[in-house]
Amino acid sequence: MNGWKQVVVAILFLMISAPAWASYPAAIWAHPEVVTLLPDAESPQQIRIEGYFMVTEVPGKWGFAPVVHGWMLFECPAGKMDQCLLNWKDLVAKVGTCLGFGDMNEFPGTVHPMDQTEAEPDLYPLGLGVVPGFTPCQQLDEGIAELKAQETTEDAGSAPDLDSSDEPILDDAENSADDAEGGDTKPELDADGSLVSPEDTKEETDAGENAGDSSQTTSDVTKEDEQDTLGSVVSPDVTESADLLGGDLQQSPDSVLSVDAGLSPTGDGKEDKSGCETTAGPLTSPWTTVMLLVAAIVWVTSIRRRVPTSRQVD
Repeated sequence: MNGWKQVVVAILFLMISAPAWASYPAAIWAHPEVVTLLPDAESPQQIRIEGYFMVTEVPGKWGFAPVVHGWMLFECPAGKMDQCLLNWKDLVAKVGTCLGFGDMNEFPGTVHPMDQTEAEPDLYPLGLGVVPGFTPCQQLDEGIAELKAQETTEDAGSAPDLDSSDEPILDDAENSADDAEGGDTKPELDADGSLVSPEDTKEETDAGENAGDSSQTTSDVTKEDEQDTLGSVVSPDVTESADLLGGDLQQSPDSVLSVDAGLSPTGDGKEDKSGCETTAGPLTSPWTTVMLLVAAIVWVTSIRRRVPTSRQVD
């Protein structure tokens, strides 16, 4: 009975002291992120492993140190390069998974922080090669989650506090708006590179507006002059009579146009070389002139027939 009690106590002791104990006691449990063979993959002499590690604190014991993030550097023991190459190829192939390697009776190596760039390599613990695990991997995953949560909390604590400013952000926006309304403008440069003051800019603007007003006034004056000139050339209000063949035939005042520049009676637009003022009606065409002449001849002939000659009186 006492023997059974001793066995139970021993089992409980192992479970308490080594919660990460697995079916095979590997010295290092790792979750590699990057595995690099040095100096190259064709003829490697060293191996660098970056990721999360859980290593034994003391060789030969079941206790493991807390999970850390960093990198480890190993070199192969003399005369065992073939075994090292087999182990290293397995490590390269299983990047991103939980695995164990090393021997509990050998020194597991040193995990260096990520900000450390150089270190002396440790001897690679061959053991039984690269092995999988269940309980150690659970313990490793829990440690990785706690470590990432801690890093997130530290990053949040180092972020600047936007609410700790002396003045609210709204006041800064109002001050910026007041500056814009107050006329705090940046100096301008002309084509020569010299500064242009706001007063000069205002004067140039006023000059441009005055020039626009003057051009508009000139345009109005020009239009008025054109209207006056046109009125002097053609005026429907002027009444002028034309004495045709004795003055008995007159044109209606409403149908007379006064023309300053002498035009021929035919209305063909040719200048009268005599320089005398002539009148032209709206129907001054060659056919009209001919008809008027014919009418005049008929009228003169009828008058001669009515008035007796001196021979007939005698």
